[in-house]
Amino acid sequence: MDPITELLTELEVIGVEHEELYDTDVREQMAMAVVEIYLRGNVQYELPGSYCMFSDAGDRKVHEALKRFAEDVTATALDTESKLNSLAPKGATSPSGQTSEYFFGALAEFVDRSGSPPRFLWWDTPVAYFGCMVVAGALIFLLISVFVPLRQVHPLWLVVVLIVCGGVGLAGGDTLWQFIADRTLRAQNGIGKG
Repeated sequence: MDPITELLTELEVIGVEHEELYDTDVREQMAMAVVEIYLRGNVQYELPGSYCMFSDAGDRKVHEALKRFAEDVTATALDTESKLNSLAPKGATSPSGQTSEYFFGALAEFVDRSGSPPRFLWWDTPVAYFGCMVVAGALIFLLISVFVPLRQVHPLWLVVVLIVCGGVGLAGGDTLWQFIADRTLRAQNGIGKG
């Protein structure tokens, strides 16, 4: 059995007793470990002591499973493409048929095809995030001002309009930011290209 299948099998057994294994926080902690150990081949990576499980016993079980996985992976010499394929939806599965995505999310998006860590993510800065919010808010404000002559609006209503535009800017800016981040990461890593 390959290391990924063994890990998925162990995690499925742990998940029967500890249902929190499938919580987002736990999945993210495990995903970070799998990306560092398996996809990036980072032999210096130190497994965390806590995985956000509800009990120390649950944390220990997950830690031990990932520790065995790390030992098994160092013994195998797979190229990055083979590793990504084993994590793909049609790759390794647990005994009940669950793929790695069920346990960790979409790991393939966190490393490029060469196995390198992701490049500097320009959008992952407060300035870019705030900029998207300002752009979205300004577009909504301009759209409103086209239909409502602002000179004829009571100043109190103008404040309400600005607050609404700010709220829409927060929501729209976040959506715009997520869209740009997703598209840029996919383009950098060659995901979605035929």
